[in-house]
Amino acid sequence: MSSLLKRIQNQPVATKKAILWVTVVVFGICLFVFWAINFQKKIKELQKGKIFEEIKPPSFDQGMQEGYGDIKEEFENLENLIKEAEKTATSVEQ
Repeated sequence: MSSLLKRIQNQPVATKKAILWVTVVVFGICLFVFWAINFQKKIKELQKGKIFEEIKPPSFDQGMQEGYGDIKEEFENLENLIKEAEKTATSVEQ
């Protein structure tokens, strides 16, 4: 390895620059290929629906049922209050 570095150091500046840029381009291509392969894997997982298994989002129906029960209780309480208010209003008027 050190002999390779010494040989590169003894080259003219233009050759050193060319070697540097070739190394950078090869390294960049390797990173791009690695990124592209991982990107394809993630797209395939997304298409298969595996991502939803990993995230485990709550189902829409389950959330609606839980929320509906709470809202239903509140509406029943509100209706009872309105009926009581009407009864007291009619008893006060008489």
